[in-house]
Amino acid sequence: MGDPDSGTLDLYTAEHRGIFPLDPGAFHVPKRLAQRLNTNPFTITTDTRFEEVVRYCAKPRSEDNGVWICEPLVDLYLMLHEAGHAHSVEAIAIDPDTGIETLAGGIFGVHIGGAFLGESMFHADPPIGTDASKSCLVYLVAHLRKQDFTLFDTQMTNPFLERFGNTEISQDEYETMLSKAVDLEIDWAPFAPHWPDAL
Repeated sequence: MGDPDSGTLDLYTAEHRGIFPLDPGAFHVPKRLAQRLNTNPFTITTDTRFEEVVRYCAKPRSEDNGVWICEPLVDLYLMLHEAGHAHSVEAIAIDPDTGIETLAGGIFGVHIGGAFLGESMFHADPPIGTDASKSCLVYLVAHLRKQDFTLFDTQMTNPFLERFGNTEISQDEYETMLSKAVDLEIDWAPFAPHWPDAL
C-alpha cells in the first residue's frame, strides 16, 4: 500500500485473504446482472486505458475514505504494465447518437504466472457507470478461467464480492496457492470476452 505523505510502499498481508475460486461454477453472476449483460451494454476491452483505470481507482471514494494508491504506486503499476505484468479490463460505453466512447468502469491487477492479484476497481457515476465494474469483473473471471489461471486474489472480501462467490482463506492456504500459481507459464493475451460459457 502507498503512504501519500512519506512516498513509501508497504506490502499488504493479513491473516486471511479474499479470493475468487476459479473452479467451474464457483463464480456466481446475479440474475439481474446476467439479464443486463445479455443486452451488451458495454464494449469490454483490456489494456486499452490502463493508466486511466488506475488513476480513477486512485481517487477518493468519499470524504471519509482516504487514498491508498499514491503516485509512487501509480508509477510502479505503470512499470509493471509496460513489462506485461499488470493489466486492466475496461467497460466502454458508446453514445448511440454521437458515437463518443466513455470509460464507464474498470478493474486492474498484477499478473504473475497463473496468479492475478486484483488491486482495485471503479465505476463512473450512474447512469453511465451502472453495472460497469461488475461487468468487468464477470468478463475478467471468464478470461482467467479460459487462460487457466489458478488464483484470483482480491486481498480481502466484503458483502459486495461475496455476492459473486468471493471467499476467505487462511494466509497459509493463500501462500500455498500463490507459490504454485506463480510457477505456471500463462499468457494474458489474447483477450476475447467469453461469457457465460467460460464461467
